Amino acid sequence: MGSFQAKLALFEQFIQEFTYVDEELNPEERQQILQARLTNGYEPFCEAIRGLFGNDVSTQDLKALFRKIALNPDAQVDWSELFGIGGSTDEVPDLLLNEDTSSVITTSKRRSVGEAGGDKKRRDVVKSIVHVPKYDFYIIASQKGIICQWSSRFRLQSCVDLNESSWVTGCGFLPSLRRIAVTSERAVSLWDYRVKRKQLTIYQVKPMENSPQCMTYIPWKTDSINEDTILFGDDQGYINLMILTSKDLHMKNSTGKTDSQFVAIEPNKLSYAIQRRKLHDDCVIKVLW
Repeated sequence: MGSFQAKLALFEQFIQEFTYVDEELNPEERQQILQARLTNGYEPFCEAIRGLFGNDVSTQDLKALFRKIALNPDAQVDWSELFGIGGSTDEVPDLLLNEDTSSVITTSKRRSVGEAGGDKKRRDVVKSIVHVPKYDFYIIASQKGIICQWSSRFRLQSCVDLNESSWVTGCGFLPSLRRIAVTSERAVSLWDYRVKRKQLTIYQVKPMENSPQCMTYIPWKTDSINEDTILFGDDQGYINLMILTSKDLHMKNSTGKTDSQFVAIEPNKLSYAIQRRKLHDDCVIKVLW
């Protein structure tokens, strides 16, 4: 502990000396001095850093830190950026994307759901993450209705905006129907992630009697291969069991415009009635099978 703390102090001192230029000089002179230092200073920079922390520091992280200092010498530098823990997430090197395995998930592999949905201005948070082992991908649902499908290698495969005015509360995968189910405060939405955006149709079971707060998929084995069962809790203390079939996803059971991207299905028109059981008078915020 003591030796590493000493190395951190030496690292901070090195960064200060490496980026320091006499403050009395004008900005142009400072820029020229820094430019000359950075032009031939990459190799000495790497040697100094590896002299402190050893050869475990990757070349990629050293390049990222050197590039950050080159772009803005006054930027704050933290030691954690040398080990893939901090730093910029603006670009993903091809080397990382081509890795088959990685023992450390670095920040350069992260993506925010808001950026994935194409809307970087609004503040959004991830509400639910579900892993689908059979097809080895992840489903990520944001609170404002951005649903994304990610591969196990952190590649964005498909994405959709539910355009929900109410918050998303949960998500899951329906293997028989091959659809992603999403519960919001007003509906249960079904998204076929394999369909191209121009041909996309999202089925929404609504209006719900109460507001769904959470959901989970139930892997029941039934005689029919075109049925899936989900369990969801609502804001009135009810546990609800909903069975969805491929027959329910026909236009004849829907209401509204047939040429719309969003098709509403009334709950009373489902093949199986929704079963309910009241447990208490508060919101059900978590269900598990």
